[in-house]
Amino acid sequence: MAEANKNYFAVLGLKSSASRVEIKKAFKELAFQYHPDRNPHNPIAEERFKETVEAYSYLTGNLEALRAIQKPSASAKSTGDYAQDILKTLFDIDHPGSLRDRAPFRQELSLTLEEAFSGGIKMLTVEREDSCRVCRGSGVEDGAKVFTCTYCFGAGNVGGPEEGTERRECPKCNGRGFLSSRGCVPCRARGYTLNTLKLKVPVPPLVNDGFLIPLPGEGHELEPGRRGDLQVLVHLQRHAWFSFDGKDIICETTVEMSEAALGGEVTVPTLGGTTTLRLPPGTQSGQVFRLKGLGLGGDQFIKIKVKTPIALNEKERLLLRQIQDDRGPDERGLWRRVKKWFW
Repeated sequence: MAEANKNYFAVLGLKSSASRVEIKKAFKELAFQYHPDRNPHNPIAEERFKETVEAYSYLTGNLEALRAIQKPSASAKSTGDYAQDILKTLFDIDHPGSLRDRAPFRQELSLTLEEAFSGGIKMLTVEREDSCRVCRGSGVEDGAKVFTCTYCFGAGNVGGPEEGTERRECPKCNGRGFLSSRGCVPCRARGYTLNTLKLKVPVPPLVNDGFLIPLPGEGHELEPGRRGDLQVLVHLQRHAWFSFDGKDIICETTVEMSEAALGGEVTVPTLGGTTTLRLPPGTQSGQVFRLKGLGLGGDQFIKIKVKTPIALNEKERLLLRQIQDDRGPDERGLWRRVKKWFW
């Protein structure tokens, strides 16, 4: 076990009041300085590295790392392998790799409202990462020596909640967790190349804005022979006549004053073409009608705008006020007067 009387704060150059974040920061700086990859065949640096790991694991309660220190399998592994095992234990690293191993590859597909309504096959141009065929995804020239990345300590990513930042791909090793003195030239030591291609996207009918279409196995090539998934995010374009509110479609149509007053059938646009809307007598400007099932999984709402003649005589003005106010004790007499003026 760790020495009870040993001042682990002092080993990390900290005061006893140091926070967990300060402990982790000090550990990273010292581990970087004394890491075996930076100090090959240096027993003093190796011992200092072990002390640093021991202090960090003791102060943060990581007993697995302490047991790794007390019983290392040094006979079977090199100092670099042993150091990497400790770092994996401390930071819960299963294997080096980019964040793209875990984050889905997402592309946006822009659709008109009519395309979203009817569905079908759409072509999408994507720029996708494929493993470099020269270095087989390693980013390293054949025969070159590799060593643990001293920026992310082999994790492949940096940052996180403890440091108050979002976890991101290591900028030094491009998420691979290791470095080399001779990188692969064709892929610029990234391990992958960018290739542009067109994919067929099956769009189901009645999709909404923000709908995700999964394309399994069409994402980045994470390693030779293993490709991730692609998610296609639907974005609905603005329309000249229609607007949308979730699953519902909204539009406005203009009718003559005679049509509004007398009622009847008018032709209105829909996403699938046109349809007939029956107006009741006395329809008011601003009145809204619903066409069930003609939205994007919802309904279509039609707002009526009554077209008013520019010039009205006194009798027409009186009649229009009666229609808009929807008043008058003799309703049948009102419609008789309407027919007199418009028919």
